[in-house]
Amino acid sequence: MTARLVLKRLSELENDALIGINGELIAVPGVGLALHDGGTPGGIMLEPPPQVAGSAGHNLIRNGNFIVQQNGYEWLGIPTSGDIRYIADGWHFHRGGGSTANVAISRTYTESEEDAYTALRVNTFSGGLASSYSILCQQIADARLCIGRTVTVSYKARATNPRRIAVVLRQDFDSATGTLETFAGNAELTTDWQYFTHTFRVPDTPGSYTYGAASFTGLWFWLDAGSNYDDRTGGVGNTSGQFDITNVKMEISSIATPFGATSYWDELLRVQQYFEKNTETVYMAQGGYNDGATVKTVAYIPYRVPKVKTPSISGITSSYVTSPVASGIGTIGFNVLGTANDVTSIARITGFTADAEILPY
Repeated sequence: MTARLVLKRLSELENDALIGINGELIAVPGVGLALHDGGTPGGIMLEPPPQVAGSAGHNLIRNGNFIVQQNGYEWLGIPTSGDIRYIADGWHFHRGGGSTANVAISRTYTESEEDAYTALRVNTFSGGLASSYSILCQQIADARLCIGRTVTVSYKARATNPRRIAVVLRQDFDSATGTLETFAGNAELTTDWQYFTHTFRVPDTPGSYTYGAASFTGLWFWLDAGSNYDDRTGGVGNTSGQFDITNVKMEISSIATPFGATSYWDELLRVQQYFEKNTETVYMAQGGYNDGATVKTVAYIPYRVPKVKTPSISGITSSYVTSPVASGIGTIGFNVLGTANDVTSIARITGFTADAEILPY
């Protein structure tokens, strides 16, 4: 029989029972592709293509299974001030209208989900107003990543009570031309883990739009949204309660590919392009004018991974040095200046935080 290529979408159960025609390619959401031969039920599962940036299978989202926990594992009553709080590495909680949340990460939340390493739990407390909202979001450098492309978002989620959430792709151009949003879809959550996929096309950007240096593409999960946002969310509504999510993936593809195994170290390096907590010791050298009683010291500290933009440096810890100050901050490292405690000590920097995360404005 002459082979032909006809891409279909079936559930795993449907595909297991199907005898497809020779050469028929079946897309199995959450599993991959199956090639049928006209005689074997289920066909032959194909190896996934190499996961290069911009291809099907490559996850644009970092820390989608919350395996990296540089920034801790629990955040209560957030935000305590303002409207944005950085929570799990790569992720922000963004709120308005008096809404707040408790957030935590744990492997116990995944229970019997064998393909899920750990999960994020967000307990939302809605402000109950038309202007109230709670958003779990991630911003990826460059608003141009998905322009004119077909994108698929996939994830596993559940809730303590049935509730609706919305998934939106947001492009902020960091310029006077503003932002664009593409509604990916709603998901109706139950108390059981479910696998959700949303496939949509991101429109071409109007020719009048310009890009700033800090433009971003954002994946936003609307968990609570008053009536002011019905047009943007498909009517999520003011919602309080527990929401669990894991295995978040966004890929340039017309189908969802499996989340797959992810190495902690590979995922850490991806996260650290935006946010790095470092506790490695760097010894400082003598520098500048020294009067015999005090010793000026200096050190250049490289990041483990170059940053997507110039980060803010905070949380500098040290030994045998007074008032260390960061200077000359760039995308690959920074300098630290200070005064040694005495002429016989060896001044050292023992830690810092470099934050290049993009806020969800």
